[in-house]
Amino acid sequence: MSELYEVLDSAKVLDTVIDAVSKTQESLTVVEGETDNHAVHPDDRYFKTLQNLLAQKKQITRYYFGSPESFAQKSQQSEGIIWRYAGPLEQYQRAIIIDNHTAFFKIGQEFAKTHYIPLIALLKNYLHTNNLKALDAMDNHK
Repeated sequence: MSELYEVLDSAKVLDTVIDAVSKTQESLTVVEGETDNHAVHPDDRYFKTLQNLLAQKKQITRYYFGSPESFAQKSQQSEGIIWRYAGPLEQYQRAIIIDNHTAFFKIGQEFAKTHYIPLIALLKNYLHTNNLKALDAMDNHK
């Protein structure tokens, strides 16, 4: 699998992600699940890095998986971030995509990194498709 992705040392995931995210040139896509605050505990460096990117006018898009009510509340908390609702938590795939050429994602219990453009395109398509389905489902319930 070395051509497709590299499995990361779990002890170094946060440092590796922060380093890569800090080098964002244009755009950052972040995926968030409703229960992440219980399972994911990045330190202040991660949030400061995101704030620096916003200050530099980098585009940050956050796809949110969870309830529509939680999304509505959460999406009001971060000015400057483009929020996209992506559907229920059951469809959640943790990922970060940097400048469309680097992605971090979780496979089972392991974290991986890729520069393989077709794999990054699949992740982006997955997020976009889930966003469209979620919006359609919300429109049909009105």
